[in-house]
Amino acid sequence: MKARTLTKLLSSVLCAALTMQIGWGVTTEKVSADATYSYDNATRTGTFSRTGTEKEIFKIRKQSGELTVSATTNGTNTQLGTIYTNSNIVINPGCEVNPNLDVTFDNVTLCADENIDDWALLYISGITVTINETLKCQPGSNGENGENRIYLMNTGDLIIDTLDLSRSDMKDIWIYNDGAIEANNVIIDNDNGYYSAGSNGTIYVSDSFEKDDKDLTGAVYAWYSNTTIKSAGGTFEVVYGSISKTFTEAVDGTVAELLLEDPELNLANVPNLYYGQSYDFSTYMSTAEGYTGEAYLAYKKASADAYSREKPVDVGTYYIRAEAPESGAYRDTVTAGQLFEIRYLPVSELLKNGASCTLSGIVNGKYVPGDLVLTMPEGVLIKGYSFAADKEFANSITLTQDDIITDGHYNQNSLVQLRRASDNATTNGNTALNSVVPEIDNLVFDLYDPYVDVQFVDDVEASIEDGRVTGDKVELEVYDDNLDKIYINGELYEYDNSDGEGEVEITLNSIPGQTTEYTIKATDLAGKSTTLSFTLHPNSVDPTLSVSVPETVYVGDDYDVTVKTNSDGRVSYQYSYTDRDTYLEGKPTSAGKYVVTVAVSETEFYNAAVESATYTILKRTPSAEVYVPDSNIGESYSPVVTTDSDG
Repeated sequence: MKARTLTKLLSSVLCAALTMQIGWGVTTEKVSADATYSYDNATRTGTFSRTGTEKEIFKIRKQSGELTVSATTNGTNTQLGTIYTNSNIVINPGCEVNPNLDVTFDNVTLCADENIDDWALLYISGITVTINETLKCQPGSNGENGENRIYLMNTGDLIIDTLDLSRSDMKDIWIYNDGAIEANNVIIDNDNGYYSAGSNGTIYVSDSFEKDDKDLTGAVYAWYSNTTIKSAGGTFEVVYGSISKTFTEAVDGTVAELLLEDPELNLANVPNLYYGQSYDFSTYMSTAEGYTGEAYLAYKKASADAYSREKPVDVGTYYIRAEAPESGAYRDTVTAGQLFEIRYLPVSELLKNGASCTLSGIVNGKYVPGDLVLTMPEGVLIKGYSFAADKEFANSITLTQDDIITDGHYNQNSLVQLRRASDNATTNGNTALNSVVPEIDNLVFDLYDPYVDVQFVDDVEASIEDGRVTGDKVELEVYDDNLDKIYINGELYEYDNSDGEGEVEITLNSIPGQTTEYTIKATDLAGKSTTLSFTLHPNSVDPTLSVSVPETVYVGDDYDVTVKTNSDGRVSYQYSYTDRDTYLEGKPTSAGKYVVTVAVSETEFYNAAVESATYTILKRTPSAEVYVPDSNIGESYSPVVTTDSDG
């Protein structure tokens, strides 16, 4: 009977057979002295062979810090050589390699020939053997392995990347597992190689497990929920965490699909959003009632590859999906991506149904003398974008002339941003201010106060000094693009501005001999005003001055010098003889010819002046009467003289 037909029977008795039939695995006494071991440093390959016909058992131990290979002959341990971690090993027919400690190989090759009855065996007992790359069989010279002549017996722990019994280089291998096999991928195909397990035999897989339609003893433990499980039939058990399930029919799927329940994750259609809008789409997500994991939402830009849990806030097109991580008996699930957009809120959405803005700070309908205050409808917020961008959103915004005026005119590139207070939905930052308040285009921004100043005094360029102007004629200029009224000392001054240039010249004349206080006030249509005050002093002039003395002055007369002048200066008198240069100490009264010189001092309005008059003081001609009384001849008499002279 062919061994292939005895697979199930041999699977149950293999361990006993290996012990009883050929005496391997549990004894090291029936060996010959023909065990040989060689190591090729170039290929890092250790080869286990025999030169006789007896079965040989090789041990791998650690001595003096090195891994050594030895064979036991008649109870005597003979050291054969050294082997290194991550080496390749070749086990020839009639040889058993039975490591005594954990060891790692890159590749393991089991050789057999149908013309040689003895087996090649890797026996793993109570230790861990790691095969980094492949386990394979090497046929004999006729290309056949010979049925049931290549064995791997594991009662410890075998770690291997892939255990594939369907490969051609694994034909007729027999693996008996009563320990643990850990692999990324396992394929069991008893029509090519043979696998059987004892009561303790388990398989641990991370990526995939595949088997034929035969029953499998021992559980298959899956490390991950996405580990794939495929079986053509037969009974076998799959364990994942605390969950196990026995399958009796063909299956093909992941652990999550085969063992775990559907969390019934659902994501309803989400709406589009406006930029800045607060949102929480978690209410659109639902799971099965018994699901206790934490489902979440993930997002990505439409042009991106990977999802993340970070909520998008910028304008753009995005995908959203719900993700439920594996939890308890429930598998992880991801919904299909769903498109949504974040768009800027249209200005028309905020200013609809008659809602409008108000501007304050306007004078005479369209003139702006300073800052404007723009107040939005209730529930609408605003902030500058091209100006004052550091300010917070508010229901009103102060528009300074520095913000929105360039070269004296409204800057068409003044940009603002609007926001709906209820949910922070926000417009584009390049929203033109005049699209929000179109009337701003018609406003006249008055940046300057009216200009008022003296230009000329008596046709010569001059200016006010210490609040005073001296001259007969003063010319002033008043200028403003939006000139409205001019007042002179409170009286409205009529002017002609038919040319629209806003420039007015005013001439003021002084009044001789007196000062005049002037206050010139100019106002413009924006309500700005300038006031200029000064005192106008007339130019100083020569005063009128005349000096006269009575025509006849006699010695002893008290006479007056008559002075006539329009000056308010101090008048002084000096007297002298006409033929002398020295002045007299006082007004003369004795006879003689005199000059009186009158000087008037300089005053605020008059120059100094000097005038003189000549006069003579005469002695009087006395009057006299002589009276001789009648007398007799010879009588003495005395004439009587009457005179006004004191002589």
